[in-house]
Amino acid sequence: MAAADLDIAPRCDPPLCLVLRSGAQRSARYVMLGAMLLPFAVDAKTTFEPFAEVQYEYNSNLFEESGDREALEQRGTEERSDSAVTGVAGFRSGFEWSRQQLQFDAEGRRVEYDRFSSVDHDEHRIAAAYLWRLGSVLDGDIRYTNERRLASFADLDTSLPSLQRERNLEAGANLMVTPKWRVEAGGGRHWLELPLPEYPSFQLVEDKADLALKYVGFASVSAGMLVQYVEGEYSGVPDASSFDETTVQFTAEYVRDEQNRVNGSLGYSTRQEDSTGQDTSGLTGSLRYTRAISGKTSFSAELFRRVSSYSAGANSLTETGVSTGLVWRPSGKTQVEGQYLWTRSVFEQDSISGASAQAGRQDYRSSVRLDVGWDARRWLNLALFGEYRDRHSDQPDQGYNANIVGLRVRAQF
Repeated sequence: MAAADLDIAPRCDPPLCLVLRSGAQRSARYVMLGAMLLPFAVDAKTTFEPFAEVQYEYNSNLFEESGDREALEQRGTEERSDSAVTGVAGFRSGFEWSRQQLQFDAEGRRVEYDRFSSVDHDEHRIAAAYLWRLGSVLDGDIRYTNERRLASFADLDTSLPSLQRERNLEAGANLMVTPKWRVEAGGGRHWLELPLPEYPSFQLVEDKADLALKYVGFASVSAGMLVQYVEGEYSGVPDASSFDETTVQFTAEYVRDEQNRVNGSLGYSTRQEDSTGQDTSGLTGSLRYTRAISGKTSFSAELFRRVSSYSAGANSLTETGVSTGLVWRPSGKTQVEGQYLWTRSVFEQDSISGASAQAGRQDYRSSVRLDVGWDARRWLNLALFGEYRDRHSDQPDQGYNANIVGLRVRAQF
């Protein structure tokens, strides 16, 4: 029998054979890829938690005005209080495989007021994060947030509503150079779009890079040095400026046990305005202490001093402040949380927003908030909250205070 008689393979035209062969090759690749990813898929953990929320809030000073006189001048009425209903819908999701994590959160908000319907608006927040790890010596993360919300009336010094959009993109990597030394590097960009009353195209863009070297050889203490560089630029305003900021700090963390933790940093920051050549320099840092007093109660406190951007006026601020927090869980279904914040802000240059934000102006802000939550069901949470806000300044008509109370109902599935 001839060899040709033993050929039982199906015959086809050359173009058809080429298609069949390429299809078989692609199928083989997909099978091989699936086999490679199968161990990860077996270990993968996926979560998806949609939620909906309705909130009622009463605000005694919606436009954050200094008094009836300012309200009458700006809006033609002495009425300053209003109530609002906010509807929220969104979800939280996560995907974990091997030693990697992928997270994605999104929510949309609709706020409608009873009296001042011109302030009705929509808000949103989107957040994504990828946490990765390669072996035991290299790990890092990539994070992105995008939020649209109502800007502060007091900062804008106007009764006209303005929605600001803020985006952040950050990435970092950490390398254990030796069992006792760790290098941490990171960078990112911050965008802020804030329509000002006279400058609707106002923007701030900041680029950041930091590098830290830490010693982690002790059982309960880690310490090191941090160097951070920030380059910022304002746009959409006359004589738009830019700035460069450099910070060098000593950092340390002390972990006595699972119930006690202390984090601190101390250093020096210098910010130079490129347009004026003016420097804003000084000591900066923070000290934070957290303690689990018992299985039901935890406490935290922080002191800080920093150089930051006053976005509403294209200005630099030096801020000094203190914050405290207390969480009490009397039962498995009830939680009481209290917070206090006090800050002192010093304006370093004249702002574009006018005479009310002159160089040297000092603002003092304080707020006290109390939240009481109750898990009525595994999927249903009810919360009552109240807050008092106060700001006084050495500039006329820049102070205000407000009382806020409300009820929040949240369903999570």
